Amino acid sequence: MTNRLTAASFLADLAQLKSDVELDKYQRYFQFNKEDQSPVDYFIGVKMGDVFKLAKAYVAMPTLEIEKVLESPIHEARVGAVSIMDWRNLLISGNVKLRLSAQFFLLNKVRSKIHLKLPKFC
Repeated sequence: MTNRLTAASFLADLAQLKSDVELDKYQRYFQFNKEDQSPVDYFIGVKMGDVFKLAKAYVAMPTLEIEKVLESPIHEARVGAVSIMDWRNLLISGNVKLRLSAQFFLLNKVRSKIHLKLPKFC
């Protein structure tokens, strides 16, 4: 694992964990052709347990870098970004201001993707 807490290093570390065997498992559940996946949303074949372990190692990643990972077309990368925010939320649960900041960041990111109409205070 690299020492820099950047989106690029997270994605590089994630790529090292990929496996054709795991990709075959995903294919059974998500019904896709692994040779012809969408370029905007695809799997690389990383076990979710490995994604969560990697996310825990990147819990101190800056928020702007997490946003870059969230915008990745790789399914496991986006799961990892959400997991990083979840680990961060668990670690800062005593600090209400930081916890709310992380939750509103994610909420705004999701809202921009699916065009939800939320109250202005969000």
